[in-house]
This record gives sequence, structure tokens and C-alpha cells, in this order.
Amino acid sequence: WEKLKENHNWEKVDPVDLLKVTKCEAQCWIALFHLTTTPLCRERYGLNAFRKEQLLKLRKFLTDVMLDQLPILADVRRYMDELTLLTVPENVTGHGSALLLQQVDSIREDIVSQNNSRSWDDVVHCQYDGIFSKVTDATDKALRRISEVYNIDGIENVLAVVGGNVPPRKQSEEVDEASSVEEEEDIVSKPLESVLLCVEHPDKEESIAQFECKPLVGDDGTTTQTPNGLFRRMKMEVCQINAADDYSTDGIQLTTIPSNSTLVANIFFGNGKHSIELQCDDVNLPSVSKENVNGDDSGGKVEQKSRPAKVWRQIGSIQERIVVQIGFKLVAVSNCEGSDETYVIDQVFVSQSAEKA
Repeated sequence: WEKLKENHNWEKVDPVDLLKVTKCEAQCWIALFHLTTTPLCRERYGLNAFRKEQLLKLRKFLTDVMLDQLPILADVRRYMDELTLLTVPENVTGHGSALLLQQVDSIREDIVSQNNSRSWDDVVHCQYDGIFSKVTDATDKALRRISEVYNIDGIENVLAVVGGNVPPRKQSEEVDEASSVEEEEDIVSKPLESVLLCVEHPDKEESIAQFECKPLVGDDGTTTQTPNGLFRRMKMEVCQINAADDYSTDGIQLTTIPSNSTLVANIFFGNGKHSIELQCDDVNLPSVSKENVNGDDSGGKVEQKSRPAKVWRQIGSIQERIVVQIGFKLVAVSNCEGSDETYVIDQVFVSQSAEKA
């Protein structure tokens, strides 16, 4: 066992001396005595639930052995016994704090105290002659680099260089940037990996359903010559991965597509390393329309006009060198409100440029 002694060092003590109070321990107990028994301290030290809990943790140490060494702690033990029966508020402060805290810059005070004998004018002249006289605002390279932070064109150079002059741009770096731009433009010519088709609600801006589309295994697609070059058209295997509202027809789970839905196609190329996004804000699917047989407002018989069994919509264009064609099929579905007809996604084709940009 070790205890903190008067020399502020931890020293080993024998087991027989463990309960012997050291000078440091006695000072803490005496401070607690004044805090809890002196009227002025008790007035300024407001008790709350937290302080009560912390004080009562010391009750178990106020044993008879402790009181034999510090008899004044008998009043502290009686105070704590009374405190256990006392109800205190959750948050409270004293009637005015007598403790004043002030931040002291110890490093600055130490420097100033060590240099009382030195003339600060000499320090100023020494710094000016050794540092500031050798450089001006116009020739200060560090100051120039700091000012260039506000220039977006030069921020890359500031972040890239650690000290010294900003190196001139190498010709190889410009070639690399040009090649990266060219590669970015040629993403659509890379092998098609998959298409993530998201159907979003037009008003709530939330996903209704998501479909993962992948090229059919063993199908290399068909090539077609267009005014914009050679295109390869591939049929995709459609797999629904999640849906907000499912309907059933012949035991197959389907998702109804609202007539004004938004379609977002995320197209992945080259093992998913590259991707582009295409969007159709309104698929504009045919909706149910009714027609008055009499052709007037006499309230005659009303018939429901039939909708086309299949509808195709397109995202992208041959000018963008990528086209996604979605086929919607009209099916009869059953739900809690009865039976109805709705459009569901039936087929997906992707046409991409077969030529490099």
C-alpha cells in the first residue's frame, strides 16, 4: 500500500499504519469540516441532490478510528446523519459565490518574469533586423500563398505543397488531366454491369420501388447503325429488390406504377467502378378516362375507355450515347379494395454506344 506524504511523494506504508491519517489527508478532512459546519460556508455552499450524494459517500470513512485522530470530525458525522434525512432540491446554488476564478497565462507570465532585465526595445530591433527587414509584402512567398487561398484556381497548389515555392505545372500533369476528362466522357463505352431503376413518388419524393436490371447471361445483344454511330441493344433481366406497396396477381407480387411517377436510372459500367444517372421526371402513363355515351350533360350512360396493354418509355438519348427503354404492361391486380388494372414494369432494354467517343 502507498500513501501521499508531506513531501508530495507516494511512499509505501505497513498494513498496521493504513488507518493512520497523514498530513495531506488531515488537511482534506479539515477543509470538509469547515465546509459543512461553518455557518458562512454553509450559507454560500448551496446543497443540491448531486452534492448531497457526493458528501454522503464519505460517511463510511468517518469511523471511530478516524474520530480518535481528528475529534472535530464528530460534528461532520452528525451533519451527514442529519443530511440523510434532509430533502434537497435538484438544482440550487448558494446565496453568492465567494470563489473567483481568473485565467492566468502561465507561459506568458513566465516569459515576462524572466525578461524583466531585458529591454523590449532590444528584442524589437533584433527581430526586425533578423526577420522582417529581409522580406516585404511583395516578396513574402508565404504571404502570397496565403492570399492565393481565396483563389479557387490556386487552392490545389497550396494544399499540395509543403513549404518552398509553388512548383510550375508539369506538362505531364496537364496530359493526365486531359486523359481523365476523355476517360470520363467514354464511360458509356465500357462494359455494362447493371442498372438500378428507382421509381419515385412525384409528390412525396420517396422511393416506391427499386429494380435491379442485369444483362441476360449469354446474350451479347444486337448492334444497330444509327446517325450517331453504332449502338448495342441488350435485354435486361429485371428483379425487384424492394417495394412500398405490393399487389398480387396470380400469386406474383407486383408494384403499381403511378401515372406521373419519376424514374431514375443509375447505370453502372466496368465492374461497378463507373456510373452515370439518367432521370425521367414524369413517365406520363395513360390513366383511366370516362366518356359519356350520349355526348351531353344529360347524365346518360358513362363508359370507361380502355387503355393500351403495353406502353414504352425512354430515358436518355442517342446523343447522350446511352438509352434505357422501359416497357410497362397493364395487368389486373387485386387488393383490399377489390380488383383493378394498373401498369407494372415488364421489360427493360439498354442501348449503349459501341464506339469510343
